[in-house]
Amino acid sequence: MKVQCVTLGCKLNYYESCALVEEMASRGFQVVRKGPADIVIVNTCAVTGRAGMQSRQEVRKAIRRNPEALVIMTGCYAQGNPDATDSIPGLAAVVGNAGKAVLPRWLDEHCASGRAVFAQRPAAFGFDGSLPVGALKTRNFMGRARAFLKIQDGCNAFCHYCIIPYLRGRSRSLDSSDIVAEARAIAAAGYRELVLTGVHIGQYGLDLQPPRDLASLVQELLRETGFRLRLGSLQPQEITPLMIEMLADEKNNLCEHLHLSLQSADDRVLASMGRPYGRKEIVSL
Repeated sequence: MKVQCVTLGCKLNYYESCALVEEMASRGFQVVRKGPADIVIVNTCAVTGRAGMQSRQEVRKAIRRNPEALVIMTGCYAQGNPDATDSIPGLAAVVGNAGKAVLPRWLDEHCASGRAVFAQRPAAFGFDGSLPVGALKTRNFMGRARAFLKIQDGCNAFCHYCIIPYLRGRSRSLDSSDIVAEARAIAAAGYRELVLTGVHIGQYGLDLQPPRDLASLVQELLRETGFRLRLGSLQPQEITPLMIEMLADEKNNLCEHLHLSLQSADDRVLASMGRPYGRKEIVSL
């Protein structure tokens, strides 16, 4: 059976989509990027109202283009809209973020003799709890030269405008030994550049015992692997002196690039947004 995964939103969603299709391929499904499919997984986004609208459009498009397919909606928009099957006719299942861990097995069980088996009532599962940070892993990035590695999930910031902590859960980090082991496995698959990704990688390690931080993890990866490393989005107060020192060191393989989340430099605006930094931290950086 042919399976296709449509991804909206962030690099973390992309990583998890890659993991889903890799697991499906290991179960004997044929992964296709375009054209007709028997199963279409739409991994949605809800970071803005527009992202939610685009997610609904992609689901309806998948149903229209593949009328006989098993169309599954998962991801953050699905997490926040478990009753979406009531408003989107033809949708076979809505799967919360935690359900991604069991989605390939669920699909395996609902496919027989090469044909999708549709339930009388659309399914909805995976809304309780949070997706374990190490539950999805991949070494195949669908033709991209650059690899990704999920080191963290969830967020504790609860900025006033952001729904993501409610959809992804609290911040949780992958142990550094597991990260190094996974990085080595990705390197063995032939990749030479690695992007560290998560919902809020600046909070990496604060939940571990003993606590760690992102800079020390980067140090360890530079020491233990030969990767050219690239960092995901960070906030200005999360750029430590050690991080600046590593970025300035021409002898290591850390890309001299930062994606900083700077919506404003006005303290009043930042406070109204609930951002955990102000003009002082921006100027200091």
